[in-house]
Parts: sequence; structure tokens; C-alpha cells
Amino acid sequence: MSDLGARIKQKREQKGLSQAALAQALSVSQQAIQQVESGKASKPRYLYELANLLEASYEWLLTGQDNASYQQQLPATASASAYNVQQAEAMVASAQIKILELVPGGDHGCYSYTGKASDMVMRPRSLDNAPKAYGLYVYDNRMAPRYHFGEIVYAHPGVPVSNGDYVAVHLKNKARHDYADILIARLQQKGVNTYVFFTMNPQEAVKVEASQVLKMDRIVASSQ
Repeated sequence: MSDLGARIKQKREQKGLSQAALAQALSVSQQAIQQVESGKASKPRYLYELANLLEASYEWLLTGQDNASYQQQLPATASASAYNVQQAEAMVASAQIKILELVPGGDHGCYSYTGKASDMVMRPRSLDNAPKAYGLYVYDNRMAPRYHFGEIVYAHPGVPVSNGDYVAVHLKNKARHDYADILIARLQQKGVNTYVFFTMNPQEAVKVEASQVLKMDRIVASSQ
């Protein structure tokens, strides 16, 4: 068995745990577990803690090969869980990228960014030197066939944006000033007072006043 998600699912089912129960034990969302098991989140930040809950070694979950000395490597004075969580954070923090937490209800059919991270996933190699890059789950098919429901798109704030680029647009939320609406679209025209974006499904132009745009980041990669 060569797939991390498949091994996690196998162990979870052997333990008689639902995705919801496992998510609750790890203090993450059920969607986060779904993303891991489907292969969309290739190396979650809580992998060490997950290994302990499933009574499997970190090495086996990650590679499919067990390390017989795994438990003997733990310090005698520390619990396995505490040690594993600390080690996981130290080992993979720089290799992960945050996924912004989005909730429905924004203008223009957008989802709203709460200011929090909903998940951490393996950083694409193309973003190794982009500490401010971030990911977004796609929650609809407005940009299909370019981007589909369930995949992750990655935005890079440091890359210049031009007409024709696919972008993640952060817009002012009229109801909550601490939120920002996120529009995933193609930039059609950047004017002085108005921006025009294009969605594919349905095909339509979305006009936004320039004063409503907080920032606009180019999408440089996706999980598909």
C-alpha cells in the first residue's frame, strides 16, 4: 500500500472510527480528514498525533514501511503523544502551507475568509520560497473546467498580476469588517475605478469597484 490516505483510512476503519470521530479526537474538521484520505492533503501537520491515535508508527503512515525502533526513540521522560506533536511541528512546519478558512455568505456568490486557517497541507515545491503563499479549497464549480469543486488552489502574493491571470481576489465584506470575501476568477480588465473578472460556469463578467478590492493574488498552482 503506497498511499498515505489509504493507510490512514485502513487504520481508522480497523479501529472502528468514523471520519467525524477521528476529526473530533484531533480537534480538526471532518473535511480535513476527508482531504487527507482522498490524497488532497498529502502531509497534515497533525500526522504524528494521528499515528498515535491509530496506534501506527509515523514512518509506516508516511512511507508504508515500519520502523521497529520507533517507540525506543522516544524520550523516557516524555509521553509519546506530546513528543510526537512537538517533533511533527518542528519537522514539517516549513514544508507546509496554510489553507484559509472560508464560510458561505459573501457578496457576488463568494465565500468569506474568517481570518483563520482551516488546515495545513504539504507546500508545493513551486512555492518553497514563498512564505506568504496560501491555499484555498474550491467549494463550487464556477471556474470549471479550470478549477473543480474539492481541489486546492494556491495563491502567491509576490507575483505580479496581469489581465488574463487567474486570481484570488480579497474583497471588503459589507456585513463584517473582520471578514474578507474571496472571489476565484480570471482577471479580465483592471481599470482605474472598476475591475472586471470572469467566471466560467456560468460564463459571466463580474464587475467590482476598485475601492472594494483589498488585494488580488495570482493563482500559480492547484492540487489537480
